This record gives sequence, structure tokens and C-alpha cells, in this order.
Amino acid sequence: MKKLDVSQKSTFGEDAIGVWENATYYCAAFACDNAIRLSIMRHDLKDGLTWDEIRAVKKDCGFADFDALEFYPKESDIVNTGNMRHIFIFEKELPLIWRVKNG
Repeated sequence: MKKLDVSQKSTFGEDAIGVWENATYYCAAFACDNAIRLSIMRHDLKDGLTWDEIRAVKKDCGFADFDALEFYPKESDIVNTGNMRHIFIFEKELPLIWRVKNG
């Protein structure tokens, strides 16, 4: 992913803190309370991003060493502005059970 020197606003008017793209994906990061929301979309607008693809995009945008979660809001809070996926990246490690068992 190449970091772009552009300004980008979200659907909600937030200024992006970073924007990246490659031949397949366009991504923008937004400060969101205690996390960073990374919005990911394909240039061809196709659906079906896999877990491996989302993880690779997260890594290629510079967030490999941070935990992230994908969020599925309750129905009344859904804002469907396009074929886009969002992950929330956390600076602090999340209390994940497999870290206790495997770490």
C-alpha cells in the first residue's frame, strides 16, 4: 500500500488521519475515540473481502502490530454508504483469550 498525501473526509465529515491505496484497495483511517477506524474498499467496488485480505490490508497500512476488530452495528444504526468494510484498530492490546493460552 502506498500512503497518499491527500485530504479525505468520511461520510460523517471526519478528516482522515491517513489514506492508502494499491491496485486493488483504497483505505482511509479516522480517529475514533480510543481507536482508529480503518475503512477499506476495493477500487472495483466488489464485495467479498476475506479475513486474510482485511488482515493483509491492515498490515500494509502500517497496523500489523495492533489488535483490530470488525464491528457489526445493531440494525437501527446501520449506515450503508457503499461496499466498504471497517475495522477498529486499538493501541492497547485487547484482552483476548488466546493470548493467555498461547502467549
